Amino acid sequence: MSGNAEGLRVQCYTCGNWYDAEDVTIPLDGYIPFMTNYEYCCGSCGTETIVKKPASFIQVIITTLANLQASHIYHDPPETCFSLQDDIIPFVWDHWDMICTKRSKTGSWKNNLATKLATETRLFREEETGSQRFGLVDQDLSTIGPRRYESKAVPTRSVGRMKRRLDNSQVNSSATKRNKSDAPTSKGLSHGYPLEHPSNKVCTHTHHSHPPIYTHLHLYR
Repeated sequence: MSGNAEGLRVQCYTCGNWYDAEDVTIPLDGYIPFMTNYEYCCGSCGTETIVKKPASFIQVIITTLANLQASHIYHDPPETCFSLQDDIIPFVWDHWDMICTKRSKTGSWKNNLATKLATETRLFREEETGSQRFGLVDQDLSTIGPRRYESKAVPTRSVGRMKRRLDNSQVNSSATKRNKSDAPTSKGLSHGYPLEHPSNKVCTHTHHSHPPIYTHLHLYR
């Protein structure tokens, strides 16, 4: 959801077109500009609907910084970086129910915000090292929408753990298959004798463990 100092717009997830709030026929209560955790379908692409989705902390920060930047656009000079303690955290607190969809207020949410701001350097920048004042790397607010910032993103660390678990399960599965294929079985023998049967053992003697069948024939002549 993009917007400016005057209002807000929603982006259709299917076609990518933007619509001003006054052109949308469904209520937009509970929405503010620059939200990205929603899925809107315009009337041209189907039945007009809008649904909020669970918000990641990255999406929460993007919405917060964009709104702070938009509200200071007419300052001289315009402000693009904002204090974590004085601006960012209070904005999130005041708009929690709208921008933090389906996220409960835990005791660590402030630390999570600070961690994302410090580590997601491709999205956020610090004005000066240690200043605790942050802004958006890309300051073009018109590009902020659900098609660019989806809520599917999984932290790289979690992906790594999932990949390691997958690799380990594949290794274990392969080992199990090898063990099963190497295990002796009597089903694969055409004559039906198990491997431990004397008939399946190499014997260097010429005598038979049982008299040949022609011996019995001779006895009954």
